[in-house]
Amino acid sequence: MVLTIAVTGISCEGVHGVMPSELANPQEFLVDIECVLNRTSNSDDLATTVDYEKLVNAAIEVIGAESCQLLETLAVRIAEHCLADALISEIMVRVHKPFGPLAPIVADSYAQIRLKR
Repeated sequence: MVLTIAVTGISCEGVHGVMPSELANPQEFLVDIECVLNRTSNSDDLATTVDYEKLVNAAIEVIGAESCQLLETLAVRIAEHCLADALISEIMVRVHKPFGPLAPIVADSYAQIRLKR
């Protein structure tokens, strides 16, 4: 059995980027997280799975913490934070920057990482 859970469109504010304008004020980031779980049963008990709220809080915490230049760095940090949960065997994290410096011409930009335990 392969069980995957996902939380998409997590809205977070942070100060990340390369351009001075990106570092002047917090901006919105959107985060998608998809996890493959280490589960062998179909239990209906929250203690046997990953709580969505923990995934959301991990994204918010990382985006709100130390500034990074690259979206890739944010994606890795979020993925590594979430992988601290032993119930996650594989994780995909995508960090979107919808209002970045290319916003007038580009609808979205993102970085994605997939890590396995």
